[in-house]
Amino acid sequence: MSSNPFSDSQQTPYAFQSQVPIGGDDSYVKQLPVVGILSIVQASLELMVAAMLGLAAVMIGVVQNNPTLMKQPNVPPVFWMIVGYGVIASAVGVVALLRLMSGVMILRRRARMFSIVVSILGLATVFTCYCSLTSVGICVYSLVVLIQPSVIAEYEKAKST
Repeated sequence: MSSNPFSDSQQTPYAFQSQVPIGGDDSYVKQLPVVGILSIVQASLELMVAAMLGLAAVMIGVVQNNPTLMKQPNVPPVFWMIVGYGVIASAVGVVALLRLMSGVMILRRRARMFSIVVSILGLATVFTCYCSLTSVGICVYSLVVLIQPSVIAEYEKAKST
């Protein structure tokens, strides 16, 4: 018996090592539909946030231009608040649409690099504090799945057909 603790002949005491897919196992490829569906669900939630932020910007503008408020002294201007909500709503909306496209492309096994870039870009929605934990989780999960050699081979096989 070898004294090397890293030799293959010894049983490992670490349970997590037996759960890692090895070599030709296609378990990461089987996770692609899950990543695609989660991206689509996250995009739909982010689109709702973008709509709510846009609606908030419009409503602030409507309330600011109310004639009864205009007569009161010392009404603070909210122009920058309207602009801020509008910019955040636009940014979240664009990222959500990109994430939606990425989810569909993952399901179709197309544009892997686009999906990787959109996963990283999707972290920008963390600053809305809505779905921030799921945004980080989906980013990490999709990156782990999309960089695997078996997934790359699956995308290459789908590209050739």
